[in-house]
Amino acid sequence: MGGNWREVKAGFATLRAVLEDKLADTDAYIVKIAKAGWIAGQYREKLREKGENFNIFSILKYERKEVKTHSAFLYELLNINGSHNRGNLFLKLFLESIGFRGETAKFNCKREVVIPNKKRIDFVIEDTKNIIIIEMKVDADDSEDQLKDYYEYGEKYAKEKDKTPHYYFLTPDGREPAKSEKVKDKFKRISFAEHIRAFIQKAIRECDSENIRLSLQHYLKVVNNITGQISKGEIMEIEGLINGTEAAMGALEIYRALPDILAKKELEFWDSVAKEIDRDIIEKYPRYVHDTSFEEVKSGSYTNPIREAMSEAIKSAQVLSGGYYGLFFAAHLVKTNRYINLSFFVSLNRINKKLTINFGAECSVYDVKSDKNVPIDFPKPLQLTGKNGNTRYRYFDKELYLPRNMKTNNDPKWGWLFDKAEMQEKIKSTAEEINKFLALYKECEAEVIEKANRAK
Repeated sequence: MGGNWREVKAGFATLRAVLEDKLADTDAYIVKIAKAGWIAGQYREKLREKGENFNIFSILKYERKEVKTHSAFLYELLNINGSHNRGNLFLKLFLESIGFRGETAKFNCKREVVIPNKKRIDFVIEDTKNIIIIEMKVDADDSEDQLKDYYEYGEKYAKEKDKTPHYYFLTPDGREPAKSEKVKDKFKRISFAEHIRAFIQKAIRECDSENIRLSLQHYLKVVNNITGQISKGEIMEIEGLINGTEAAMGALEIYRALPDILAKKELEFWDSVAKEIDRDIIEKYPRYVHDTSFEEVKSGSYTNPIREAMSEAIKSAQVLSGGYYGLFFAAHLVKTNRYINLSFFVSLNRINKKLTINFGAECSVYDVKSDKNVPIDFPKPLQLTGKNGNTRYRYFDKELYLPRNMKTNNDPKWGWLFDKAEMQEKIKSTAEEINKFLALYKECEAEVIEKANRAK
C-alpha cells in the first residue's frame, strides 16, 4: 500500500508541475494580450494628441457613404477635366494600381452611367480600344442580377464599338459578389484595402499641389478606417509579442474565436434590452420567432441560428441573410376571413450596415377570400416616414456601434460590449428610446386598428 501511495503522490507532483507550467503559459498569454491592447491604445492616444484624428470626412460622418463620398471623390480624381487640373495623372495612377495593362493616355472616365434598364454603373472608363466597367460597393451587397446586367451591357457595347471590355468589382476587402453567381468570374475583384490605398499613396507622392495632397491624406485615413489598417510601427511592436509557435497559435485561436464572442455579446445586449421594454406591449405583442430573429438561438428550430450567422458575417465581412435583425414583436388579430397584422420592431439594417437603430412598425390586413394584403399607414405622430413594402420606419436618433466585421474595425467603438458599466448604460438608454416610441404607439393603436377594420 505504501509503495502505491508513493507512486500516486509522485504522479500528483508531476501533474502539478505540468499544470503550473500551463498556468504560467496562460498567464503569459494574458499579459501579452493586455500589452497588445495597451499598444493599440497608446497609438490611438498619440494620434489624438497630435490632432491626427481631425478628418473632414469623419467629422461630417461621410466615411461610409458610397455615393456622396467614395464615388464623388474618386470620380473627381479620375476625371481628366476635374478641379485638380492635373489632366490624366490620377486616372493613369489608378489604372496602374488596379493592374490594367496598356496605354492609358487617352482614357476618359464617366460616373453613374445609365444603361437601358435604368440601372447605373458607378464608373465607366473608356478609350478608342477599351471599355472598363467598375461597380463599387462599400457596405451594400450587389442587387439581384446587377452585375449580370452590367456585363451584358458591356458585352453588347464593346461589340458595337469594336472595343475590348474589362470588368471590376470594387469593395473594401475584395469580397466576391453576393448575388451574381453567373457572371462573378467575369469581374476582377479589387479592394479599397489594396488597390485604392495603393492608388491614393501614389497620388500623394506624385502630386505637386499641397492642397490636393492634404485632401488625399484625409481620404487615405478614411480608406484605412473602413479597411481596418493599422500603422507599421504598431504592427512591429505587436510582432515582438508573438515570439514563438505557441504564442502565434494562441493569437490565432483568439482571432478565430472573436467573431463568435462578439455575436454572443451582441445577443446578450438585445436580450437585455428586451427585458426593459414596456410590459403591456410585451403581453399584447409576443416576441416573434422568424428567420432573422434572435429567438432562433433559444428555440434551436432553425438550421442557421442567428448567432452563427452573425458570427460568420463578422468574420467574413458578408451581409447577414435577411438584412434586418433585432427585436421583433407581433400580434395577429384574426377576424372573419381576415387577418389584421400589427407589429413593431427595433432593428439594425445590416444591408447597408447603418449604425443607427430602425424604429418600425407594420400594419396590414390580409383578406383570405381575395388573397390580397392591404398595407395600413400609421398616424403622423409616430413619424414613420420610411417605407419598405408594408413596413413603415424611422431611424433612431442616436448611433449605436456594434461590430460589423473584423476586417474594418481598427477603431472598435463597439468596445463597450465588454465594459459592464457602459453596457448597462447602453441597455438603459436604448430601452428608454424604445419605450418613448412605444408610448406614442400605444396612443395611436386604437386609430390604427380602426383603419385596419375599415380597410377594403
